[in-house]
Amino acid sequence: MAKREKSDEEKVIEGIALGIAFLCLSAFLYMKPDFLGYELISNIVGAFFGLFGLVGVLTEIRKTQEEIGEAVMEIGVAIFLGTISFVLMYFFSNVFVNIVILLLFLFTIYAALSGTFKIIKMQLKKNTNILLKIPMAILNVLIFALTVLQILQIVETIN
Repeated sequence: MAKREKSDEEKVIEGIALGIAFLCLSAFLYMKPDFLGYELISNIVGAFFGLFGLVGVLTEIRKTQEEIGEAVMEIGVAIFLGTISFVLMYFFSNVFVNIVILLLFLFTIYAALSGTFKIIKMQLKKNTNILLKIPMAILNVLIFALTVLQILQIVETIN
């Protein structure tokens, strides 16, 4: 019996589901840091799952609309720059590095806001009900915050 080829829409739905599954595992490990025996290992695995899930969800969302790709990439750049900024701040904090960190934070905030505003503009142009999109936006913000918290926990910036 031949396997039926999945449509692009089915692949996107499965990709988003897989990304959210990784994010749920990340949240679980964040809430139960001694689950894998050692807190450090749980934090590293949780951050990896969170980052992998976030990248997966953003990639699949980008596949749904071509115009949204640029905005999603800007948000991805913001996440990357923010992560680098926090790592630099923790390991190499001195006056010169702090100036570099300020510039990175500036670009991080700019990229995040620019990407977010582009997505909002596209949604408003499509005349879709923005209230239906709010839960997804809240979920993405919470996922991002969870991933950042886990990365900060790994580098022991927070308890």
